[in-house]
Amino acid sequence: MKRCLTSGGKNQREEERRGEEKKRRGEKRREEEERRKERREEEKRRGEKRRGEEKRRRGEKKRRGEEERRGEEERRGEKKRREEEKRRGEERRKERREEKRRREEEKRREEERRRGEKRRRGEERRKERRGEEEEKRRGEKRRGEKKRRGEEERRKEGKRRRGGEEKRRGDKRLNWIQLK
Repeated sequence: MKRCLTSGGKNQREEERRGEEKKRRGEKRREEEERRKERREEEKRRGEKRRGEEKRRRGEKKRRGEEERRGEEERRGEKKRREEEKRRGEERRKERREEKRRREEEKRREEERRRGEKRRRGEERRKERRGEEEEKRRGEKRRGEKKRRGEEERRKEGKRRRGGEEKRRGDKRLNWIQLK
C-alpha cells in the first residue's frame, strides 16, 4: 500500500536525520579530543623521562669531574689555594655590592637635589608671575583712574560747551540743536 507523504512527515524525518548527524559529529569530536589528550600526555611522559635521564647524566658527569678534580687537588696540594681564591672572590663580591650601594645612594641624593632645585625654580617662577600680575593690576588700576579722570574732564568740557545743560541718556526726543 502506498503511504501518503505529507509535508509534516517529511519535515520530521529530516529533523531526525539532522539530529543523528549532529550526534555523530559530536561523538567524532569527542573521540578526536580524547586522542589528542592521550597524545599530549604521552609526549609529556616521554619528555619527563628524557629530562630525567639528561639530569641524571649531567649529575654523574659533574660528580665524576669533581672526584677527578679532588684527586688532583689532593695530589698537588691546591686545596688551600682554592679556599684562598674563594675568600678573595667573596671579598670582591662584597666590595662590588658596597660600591653599588654607594652609587645608588649618590644617585638618590642627586635626584633629591635636582627635585629640590626644580621645586625652587617653580616657586621662583610663580613668585615672578605673581609679581608681574601685581604690576599688571597696578597698571590697569592706574589706566582705569586715568580713563575715569579723562571721562570726567570730557563731561565737564561738554557741560561747559552746552551751557550747563547735561545730555540726558536714553532721551531720544532731545533736539539735536540743543546738543550743538
